[in-house]
Amino acid sequence: MFVKLQKNAILTAIGLERQVQPNGHVDQIITSAVEVLRGELSEEKEKKKKEEEEKERLSQLKEYAYKLSEFTSQRFNEICESLNFQIKALTPSDQFTYNASITSSYSLTEESFLYPINEVAEKLKYVANPDKHSSWVLLEIDTKDKFGFFVSTHGFGHGDTGILAVSAFTVSNASVLIDSATTEVFQFNHAEPFENIKERYADWLESSLTIALAEWKNQLD
Repeated sequence: MFVKLQKNAILTAIGLERQVQPNGHVDQIITSAVEVLRGELSEEKEKKKKEEEEKERLSQLKEYAYKLSEFTSQRFNEICESLNFQIKALTPSDQFTYNASITSSYSLTEESFLYPINEVAEKLKYVANPDKHSSWVLLEIDTKDKFGFFVSTHGFGHGDTGILAVSAFTVSNASVLIDSATTEVFQFNHAEPFENIKERYADWLESSLTIALAEWKNQLD
């Protein structure tokens, strides 16, 4: 009888243990599952945060590019006003009126523009990427020959480097050559304060203008 009672007690104890153990496992599984869900939510939030930061970065970069293009257009307008005041009266009677003008765009879809941009980029040892951003400003001087000074803003390098580049070159119907109007490509990113970028760019643009207008003058000789 005692043995039977002892056996029953042991079996009861084992049963209770089996009941307690699964209950403990359930809690652990739920806790573990909740942690998985919490981790997935955290990853999703981090992904969205990075996407928003990327959008903000690209937006900031494009805004900087737009401001630099506006600055270029303003400087070119000053050049045009000065030239038009002086050269129109020098037009021979048998030619169209000498003049200077500017054109600008936020697209680089024309092959006639892409080819010289890539050629100048190759000379300056970098890869121009118009897929990330593209804009240009053109200063044209029309006298006995047509002369153009072209400033292009575009992506720098393959893929998304977070850097934009500005290059400059000259074209003329008096020459088949495409000449770089700068000794180095101008680069900028969103992390640099715009005032610093603008100050650097103003020096770069003035240097490029000097090279370009000196070339124009030499073609007149």
